[in-house]
Amino acid sequence: GMHSLLSTQLKQKKATLSVVNVEALPDKGERLRTQVKELEDALESLSLAAASQPESSISQSATRTTSISPSCQQGGTILLSSPPVSDPVQHQASGLHLSQGYAQMFGDAQMHAFYGGKMTHDRLLAVKNATCEAIDHLHKSLESCPEAEAEVPDPRGIKVTLMAHQRRALAWLLWREKQNPCGGILADDMGLGKTLTMIALILAKKIKAKEEDQRKEEKKLQTWLSKTDSSIVASKGTLIICPASLIHHWKMEIDRHVKGGKLSVYLYHGPSRERSARVLADYDVVVTTYSLVSKEIPVKKEEAQNPTKDPEQVPSHSAALLRVAWARVILDEAHNIKNPKVQTSMAVCQLRANARWAMTGTPIQNNLLDMYSLLKFLRCSPFDEYKLWKAQVDNGSSRGRERLNILTRTLLLRRTKDQLDSRGKPLVLLPNRSCEVHQLTLSKEEQAVYDVVFAQSRSTLQNYLKRHEGKDLNSGNSFSSNPFDKVAQEFGMSQPVSGVPGQASSTVHILSLLLRLRQCCCHLSLLKKTLDTLELQGDGIVLSLEEQLNALSLSCSPSQSDSDPKAMVALNGSRFPSQLFEENSQSTKISAIISELMAIRDTGDNQKSVIVSQWTSMLKIVAVHLQKMGLRYAVIDGTVNPKRRMDMVEDFNTNRKGPQVMLLSLCAGGVGLNLTGGNHLFLIDMHWNPALEDQACDRIYRVGQRKDVTIHRFVCEGTVEEKIATLHKKKKDLAQNVLSGTGSTITKLTLADLKIIFGV
Repeated sequence: GMHSLLSTQLKQKKATLSVVNVEALPDKGERLRTQVKELEDALESLSLAAASQPESSISQSATRTTSISPSCQQGGTILLSSPPVSDPVQHQASGLHLSQGYAQMFGDAQMHAFYGGKMTHDRLLAVKNATCEAIDHLHKSLESCPEAEAEVPDPRGIKVTLMAHQRRALAWLLWREKQNPCGGILADDMGLGKTLTMIALILAKKIKAKEEDQRKEEKKLQTWLSKTDSSIVASKGTLIICPASLIHHWKMEIDRHVKGGKLSVYLYHGPSRERSARVLADYDVVVTTYSLVSKEIPVKKEEAQNPTKDPEQVPSHSAALLRVAWARVILDEAHNIKNPKVQTSMAVCQLRANARWAMTGTPIQNNLLDMYSLLKFLRCSPFDEYKLWKAQVDNGSSRGRERLNILTRTLLLRRTKDQLDSRGKPLVLLPNRSCEVHQLTLSKEEQAVYDVVFAQSRSTLQNYLKRHEGKDLNSGNSFSSNPFDKVAQEFGMSQPVSGVPGQASSTVHILSLLLRLRQCCCHLSLLKKTLDTLELQGDGIVLSLEEQLNALSLSCSPSQSDSDPKAMVALNGSRFPSQLFEENSQSTKISAIISELMAIRDTGDNQKSVIVSQWTSMLKIVAVHLQKMGLRYAVIDGTVNPKRRMDMVEDFNTNRKGPQVMLLSLCAGGVGLNLTGGNHLFLIDMHWNPALEDQACDRIYRVGQRKDVTIHRFVCEGTVEEKIATLHKKKKDLAQNVLSGTGSTITKLTLADLKIIFGV
């Protein structure tokens, strides 16, 4: 239709611009550039108009007034005539006052919901005005942004000296809390000490709050609250939301770094937690978990795409967390809300706060939807409305990219560990880090088993490709929730996958075969285990059928006892000695790991190791062999509760007589753990999402590490592991592009990736 026609024209004009020497043209290419801009505008308007087609899920949603996080004292709001007084709780009254047309469009309750009605010319204009004004406002606010090297002194009451990069971050955080929206995204690399930086912010603001002018504000707020609704309690405190594994970590960090009694901390979890909003509001810091917030705060499905605003009244039976107007809310490991449609994301958006902060070491993992979720949480109007975001920013145009760029420059701070400051010094002086790749060759028997599995996987993929020759093969469709709904009945499955309508079982099948191949490279006994659903989710595989789980498990005739050395096992029609598949047999990879660990032990200077695998079953096998060697070890996987986990970490990091080896499951241990007691990291199975592996490296290579660090990778030659290593490089390059707004799906496997892996 019209859209593709315009797109084609745009492509042609851009191509002309890129190949023609524009300087030689009479107008220096001005006309061409104008045409490109006009075409982009037309396409943008078309996307808007398309977005305006009523969509059952959204058309009923309520109208909204423009709302943004409450403006802070020197709020950089865009104001029309005399603005109302800005109160931290009265969001909807003191919204971002945008163009008249925009305000009328949203303020009039008789109007259709923003995109529900027909998109008239005036409305298109109003949307564009709103977008431009918001972007101009953000751009202008950069004028007051502190210089990259500007530092503020350490706040009183902190026991350690902040590093220079943390004092710079603190200057930026304090600046953002005077802007609109109030707060932002702290996306420093993992291991740069974001937790301590945030604690410094909480402390600095508490000291500031004791000063006179704040007391007046306080009084104003108190009287305003008592007039409106006594069910909301104003607090000077900070609410921190984090994964369950980190709740004790926050308390420990505050105890360790802040002088006694300077900050009161309450852990809001467990069955006997405090139910009174008044009591909670008195603490300086309340720490709770994502799962509790999503359990306690009710949400409606349609809220996923619409901006959040605070209701004037909160029912008195509501959860205590919802009845406090917090000074700030901090989301730790904020990529937990990267999907705006899940209960957790919608629940955290409901919380009342003056400032909102998202902390994440992996800012944009899969696509720009992750970024939208964060903007929605920050209430960054008007981009917290999904359709406007899609039409104005995430629309593939260069204009959209510029807008994304301004949003990230204004709202997001990210520094990496290897970054240099203006004097050419690294931000953090960490010890050396080296990477050793151990190239292994599978034994004859292992190779034979591998070949059987590989042959089946390859023909499965080839059959799939044959059926779909030419159908959208090169568009790099990613294996997201449902890229192949047409083929749900294929690969020996008569009925569609139960429970998940239209779930593409063929992709599932290919991915689970790929996973089996990766297991062959580690230890053959893994083939006897059904695939663990939690670990599979890390692989982007959603399984719902038993047959899928056992896509390729071994059949062993029951009469034979395990001890019988001559027992055989059948795999896809070929027979192999069953001893190969026992946990205590040494696979090629296990032998390599053991000899490396022996070498480390023989150095005699108490170096410790962290061993990471995606599969807990593989960790169990490693444990069997560590026991044989007489090495002390501890295991952290999804079954270890947070308190026990912190004790184990402490023991590993500080006790010379504690465990020498920490076994860590990639899915459970990826986030937030500090394992600086170890200086060797073993990545024993290749995962095709490099972000997960980087996360694992950051457990030991971070602030606090005093020894040189070695990362050990084990790659079996001539197997999928080699191909995955190639993919890593490709995906990492893509990730680099994302913050400049150019990358798309990074951590999902695409069909093109699979073709590389299987050499099809």
